[in-house]
Amino acid sequence: MAANTPDIGKELKQLFDNLGYTQKKIAEITNIVPSHLSEIISGKKPFTIPIAAKLLDILTPQQVENLIKHQLTIERFAIETDKCANKDTNTKTISDYDNIISVKTLCNRLNIKSEDDEEKLSLLLNIYKLPSYESLSATSSGFFRKSAATGLDTRMILTWILLAKDEARKVELSGVYNKEKIPELSQKLRIILNENHDTILRIGKEFSNYGIRFCIVEKTSKASIEGYSFLENNIPSIVLTMRYNRIDNLAFNVMHELGHIFLHLNNDMPENVSIEKYDTQNIKEQQADKYANDVLIPEYLWMTAPKNLNNPFATSKLLTQWSKIHHINKWIALGRFSHETGLYKIKNDESRYIN
Repeated sequence: MAANTPDIGKELKQLFDNLGYTQKKIAEITNIVPSHLSEIISGKKPFTIPIAAKLLDILTPQQVENLIKHQLTIERFAIETDKCANKDTNTKTISDYDNIISVKTLCNRLNIKSEDDEEKLSLLLNIYKLPSYESLSATSSGFFRKSAATGLDTRMILTWILLAKDEARKVELSGVYNKEKIPELSQKLRIILNENHDTILRIGKEFSNYGIRFCIVEKTSKASIEGYSFLENNIPSIVLTMRYNRIDNLAFNVMHELGHIFLHLNNDMPENVSIEKYDTQNIKEQQADKYANDVLIPEYLWMTAPKNLNNPFATSKLLTQWSKIHHINKWIALGRFSHETGLYKIKNDESRYIN
């Protein structure tokens, strides 16, 4: 309970003086501890109902009632003051977070309509497991693939990472993760990607069997991320944005992130890794690229593929035939050819889309 103000103490002292009694005499008559009575008069302790009942021996009921009303007014004022202070604190905390991540985007994804900052902050802290804004910076443990030219807004990248982690945590696993089994898993995924039917469902199920979480989370604006892999509680996760509905993009991104898990993610990984480090020139990104390419089309085999740079249309036809012979999805081969040569004038057909 809030203490009173000196005003109520003065009011009490005046009443006592009008009676011609000292504080010591009042304490004796009412059986109130003298030090307690002194603290009430000085405003250090509140005027309570039990005290009021004892003062009925010397004051009129109306006088006591007025004192009680005075104390209640003091307490209501204290409560309103605390509410205002808390509201200001919550608003500032939301603002501090918003300097680092997009609070609006997180709320929109959760369909949070509330304008109450306290409720909004509570939901964000509980669902996204946000650390204090002082420790939350543009860093995250894990690896992700993003455009090297656009979509590099660090604030929006970190926002998407929070969304990705939240969604990944919801994935239930049917198997236990064993890093030694990743080569076996990669070959099973390679078959699924080459066949391209019920692809996302089958990939998710296969990852689950091997103890790896897999999900799709739509990208945020200004954050052109392709995929993200991270380790949490010794459980690896892969999250993709599916920016392009194409089997070659999906195949490469899945294997690229799996490459990070196999080559780079381990229990001794530092807690925070700067986002700005992850780009196509980063050595670990290059290693993950190579892993993806080698799994999808081994280098010794790719060396035998027809690649006429002067006639991409003829190459497209020849690569299609070559892919069929080697049981490779033609778009995985054509996509690699385009990426390595910069020749993208290859006519798409329905088979390129993810089924």
